[in-house]
Amino acid sequence: MKKRPIWMGCLLIAMICSVILFRRADAMRFQGLQVKSEEQLRQLTENLSEISGLQDMGELIELDGKTIPYDRFHNTFYVSQSTKVAEYAGTFHVIGEQYSVYLQEDGKLKDKQTAIYDGHVFRLWFVAKEEYAVADLVFTGLPVISIDIAENGLAENYGKGEIVVQNPDDDDVITMSIKDSAVWIKTNYHSGTISFKLCKQDYQEERNLNLLGLGKHTSWKLYPVHDRDDSAFREMLAAYVWNCVCEDEKLHRNMEYAEVIVDGQYCGLYYLAPKLGKGFLDLEEDDRLYKAEGDIYSVVGDEDIGKNRRALEEYLSLWDDDNREYEQINTGNYADYHIWLQTVCGIQSSKEDYCVIAHENSGTYEFCRVPERSKFVFGIYPSEMGWRSLTAAESIMEDEPYERLAEGAGSTIEEEFLKKWHDLRNGALSTEVMWQYAGLYEEKLIESGYIARNANQEEYKAACLDVRQFIERRLSYLDDCYD
Repeated sequence: MKKRPIWMGCLLIAMICSVILFRRADAMRFQGLQVKSEEQLRQLTENLSEISGLQDMGELIELDGKTIPYDRFHNTFYVSQSTKVAEYAGTFHVIGEQYSVYLQEDGKLKDKQTAIYDGHVFRLWFVAKEEYAVADLVFTGLPVISIDIAENGLAENYGKGEIVVQNPDDDDVITMSIKDSAVWIKTNYHSGTISFKLCKQDYQEERNLNLLGLGKHTSWKLYPVHDRDDSAFREMLAAYVWNCVCEDEKLHRNMEYAEVIVDGQYCGLYYLAPKLGKGFLDLEEDDRLYKAEGDIYSVVGDEDIGKNRRALEEYLSLWDDDNREYEQINTGNYADYHIWLQTVCGIQSSKEDYCVIAHENSGTYEFCRVPERSKFVFGIYPSEMGWRSLTAAESIMEDEPYERLAEGAGSTIEEEFLKKWHDLRNGALSTEVMWQYAGLYEEKLIESGYIARNANQEEYKAACLDVRQFIERRLSYLDDCYD
């Protein structure tokens, strides 16, 4: 029998291995999606027409049975994933039979945490019989909230909509409690704040749900991160300070980051927080809540100010020039607010961006204050301040109500204020602890991939350092003032 050359045997083995490897690559799957190499996908689509984007691309694929947040303006899908574990969560499912959906093979699929950290972009191929389209897929370490509005989009008054909340710390990615929910939603075009109320899909009954671990609430707000806050954590840090200072836990303010998409448009980074209202504060029917905007006060909620003036008029009368009686003021709360105001250097928060709570008690009211939101803190100032912002870090913030109280109460309130200040500086508000919390927020945004996708990391770290240096300078100045 004639022997075959060795090279023919090697060639045969190589051909068999190639077929096996091709079939193996063709059979690879990732979280429910078939994975193909770029070469295979090019061959698959070489005779098809490429379209730049599909208007309904977001309706062709689901994650755990829910719509995937999709930015149609940049043709990008967003999926939230935990940075704490190596395994991916969630299962993709292709809707209908018109398109086959493939994930392009990518080495970063094997290293989730690095892919998220780097803001890596994966590629999804949607292939039909005569056409195909390609979209981006991003895994983020932050929660993602996607809201779609019925009919005419966002409006000043509440309109109907649908919501998807992705929580990286939820085992099923899509927050289980949010499934089968709808929303009433409106926006403030001046501030960019989005308000929404959770309800059942028939809109006949509100839902009291826990979003991102912030507790069960019906009404929520999304606050955009201030465009001048290069650190993107000043408001988070201000909320931490308030919760340390304020002894009444019912008045604490907690927030979580979320990347937000509205009507198919990526809107950026927001803070999600329960809406500061009577429900959140657990107020009684006869209690009142007012928001301060300069010298103008409005009722928080949908109530008419005209029908709720008695408590407000009672409050305003306390600050008349000839009044020196402040029994209706919760002086401990006003001292807490003053410590918070000075610590965060809240240049605007003594005149607006706060709420007054009127607790009814036997026909009269007791009053206290709580921050509503904190845009201008830790070195961010309103543009109208101009040159005065240069000295603000080493100035005592104006707080006329507290100053009136301190003057009327003699040394008692000041002694309590100073004792609490020194206690806090030796604990929760020490410079080192404040730096630690700033570092945690910085680390969260970097590890989530948000910074890699939206900023220069070195410039971002420099901006965070600026905040820490501001904190040190501010607290040192206050120590000198209160020694």
